[in-house]
Amino acid sequence: MGRKRAFFVMGPPSSGTRMMARLLIAAGCQGDGTHEQRWDDLEPTADLIMMRRHQPNGRVPGWARRRGHDNVIRALQSIGYEVFGVIISRDWSCTIKSQVAAPHVDSVDAGLSLTRSCWRAIFRNLPDGLAFEIVSYESLVQRQTGALERMLERWGLTLVEPVEAIKDANAKYYG
Repeated sequence: MGRKRAFFVMGPPSSGTRMMARLLIAAGCQGDGTHEQRWDDLEPTADLIMMRRHQPNGRVPGWARRRGHDNVIRALQSIGYEVFGVIISRDWSCTIKSQVAAPHVDSVDAGLSLTRSCWRAIFRNLPDGLAFEIVSYESLVQRQTGALERMLERWGLTLVEPVEAIKDANAKYYG
């Protein structure tokens, strides 16, 4: 068995975490780019995985709780994974409008509160010493090839399957 690596994707709802998950899957990580994820039920065993949550303490999988963990990153570390945090950042106006449209929240004020809460929780719950990077949704949209290639290169990954075009979902909010 090789070195076990886990990319843990975090960000407020509607910030681009699913897009980032799909990009990591295209770079060979096992995982799911949907709300339901295989690692919610199954303890991961693959050498290269990705998980996504809105924060490290959000929805702790059963396998992690059974091991006594309330933090998914620490749970992954306890089973031998070198975890790298990927925090996705998106323009707040677009994030919040997307949250209302989804509907994750019922108002702009609720979206603002949720977004602030998620950002506070992300940094409060990151384990000391965890390597992480903040990725800009807008950089990936505006400089698709260059930003993606440099990001994957820094992380020691390469695309193993084609990536769908990264669409600018912000445009509709600025008309």
